[in-house]
Amino acid sequence: VYKGTVVHNQNDQNVVEYHLWTPEWTQLLQESKFSQEKWPLAFELLNNCGGPNREGYIAFQDHGDNVWYRNIRIKILE
Repeated sequence: VYKGTVVHNQNDQNVVEYHLWTPEWTQLLQESKFSQEKWPLAFELLNNCGGPNREGYIAFQDHGDNVWYRNIRIKILE
């Protein structure tokens, strides 16, 4: 994440890019499984991710399956 732009790369390929805190971001959330009607608390959390300081944490997650991570690189963008 750099200045609200999120880029996901996998195997050196850009797989998705989106921009936080924009009307388009809010629309993507509203059309997702985390819509305001279905999950109001999740919608609010995701729509205001980073809070007023626009900062937060990096997390890795799985959905109950075995998962392995290797060669994870985090680059600070300035």
